[in-house]
Amino acid sequence: LAGDLAFASTLCGACYEVCPVKINIPEILIHLRSIHSDHKRDSVSGNLERTSFGIVGIVMGNTNLFNIASGSVSRILKYGGPMLNRIGKYLPPINGWVESRNLPKAPNESLRDAYRKGTLDALLKK
Repeated sequence: LAGDLAFASTLCGACYEVCPVKINIPEILIHLRSIHSDHKRDSVSGNLERTSFGIVGIVMGNTNLFNIASGSVSRILKYGGPMLNRIGKYLPPINGWVESRNLPKAPNESLRDAYRKGTLDALLKK
């Protein structure tokens, strides 16, 4: 919890300006954030996060890979969404999420396709 509290500030410096003893709170928070980040970077979750974002960067940076990935996600939501809503409570990675909400229904047409066809306004009005 203490590590999370260091991220609760905007670091705007207002707390430092009004502090009667001029404690440099933003500097302390930056130091605590760096300690937290160093620990996370060396952890399994840090490695997983770094790898995941690296893969996402590669996919989003390549039009063909992005089209394949977005089409796959659309099909998964369309055909597997109702099933995931039912069995999601038994799958630890998503059980907390599906307890309070359902996966969204996939649209029939992507925003890119609607833009290309000139039907984007109609799609956004739905």
